[in-house]
Amino acid sequence: MNRIAILASAFCGGAFGATLVLFKIDPDDFVALDSLATKVVAPFQFFTPSEFFIALTTLGGLPAVALVGVLVAVFLRSEKKLLARLILALGTSWLLVILVKNTIDRIRPNGLPWLSELHSYSFPSGHTTSATVLYGFIGIILYYKVRNRSLRFLLLSLLSALIVGIGMSRIVLAVHYGSDVLAGFFLG
Repeated sequence: MNRIAILASAFCGGAFGATLVLFKIDPDDFVALDSLATKVVAPFQFFTPSEFFIALTTLGGLPAVALVGVLVAVFLRSEKKLLARLILALGTSWLLVILVKNTIDRIRPNGLPWLSELHSYSFPSGHTTSATVLYGFIGIILYYKVRNRSLRFLLLSLLSALIVGIGMSRIVLAVHYGSDVLAGFFLG
């Protein structure tokens, strides 16, 4: 199983690197992807569903990630290697998001009118990256710890839906472009 994890990590790292290089060479190449993502989520941008997406996106923000991270750390306190990997994964991803955001300098979309304005750069999505790292890490732990196949499948499906939902919420709320979220998935 470690071979699969290494291959998946290498693939996602390579995909993120390729995305970063392509974006730096010609950002206009991402316009079609971003336009398509915006059209797909447009029906969800009226007020009531947006409240759902605001709640969902919160689960990828720093306070929620920190809280869930601490809870997972308490659960892993006797497994020092896993705990160190979690801290390293979250810390490294956070630093990489800041580094890439400040290197690319992509301005965010305008956002929905009733949302407060954000003052950080757009590419890649930090919420998506954090959600992918944290909830993906939890999924890997559950994969090895949960013996009941049906329960394991259910839990991994829920975590996967949560990760995708957080990424989609960033597009629905118009605080990120589709390519920002895609890059966040790859980086995470």
